[in-house]
Amino acid sequence: MKVLVAEDQTMFLEYVVSLLKKRENELEIIVAKNGKDAFGMIHGNKIDILITDLNMPKLNGIKLIEKTRASYPKVKIVVLTQYQNKGLLRKMKKLKVDGFLTKNASQEDFHEMLNRVISGNFSFMTDTPSSNNLDHVNEEEKLLMDPFPKMSQLSKRETEIIKILLENKSNQEIANQLFIGVETVISHRKNIYRKLGVNNILDLYKLVSELR
Repeated sequence: MKVLVAEDQTMFLEYVVSLLKKRENELEIIVAKNGKDAFGMIHGNKIDILITDLNMPKLNGIKLIEKTRASYPKVKIVVLTQYQNKGLLRKMKKLKVDGFLTKNASQEDFHEMLNRVISGNFSFMTDTPSSNNLDHVNEEEKLLMDPFPKMSQLSKRETEIIKILLENKSNQEIANQLFIGVETVISHRKNIYRKLGVNNILDLYKLVSELR
């Protein structure tokens, strides 16, 4: 069985590989340090299981999962991440991820989760907070929060609008390009700012730049 581990943090990558090598069943382990390389390796090596982080350079984990699901639906996908908000967990389930585990989990949890996935079962082992409401967090604390989980809450249309917003186009120009009404653009824009905790296009640009 071939396992691909996609993780950009060298120490954690080595840790995951060491856990896999401890397993009784023999696994062929391949590694990648960004999402783009990982996707290329899936085809070239006929991967059975993809174990991936979410926040990675060149191609983030969510995009990697989407591309893998579309092109290689038989590959089992396991997510190892530091994030555990409810919105992200819902997105993982929507993408039909086979396993989900936070990076602070024990070795026993890792092996238990992997056993379930190999057996053909789903395994979401996480201490997900009961609420994803950030209303109690002040503005300064919001700016210190990692932007990746916030970006994952956006819809496909909102992500599309962000790309056009960063080209400095007006609401009318966005509406014309997407063949929607100006009021719809304004509504999407308000939702984007609310979800990301920003107040203007400059703040949005800074936030998106952190993920590039």
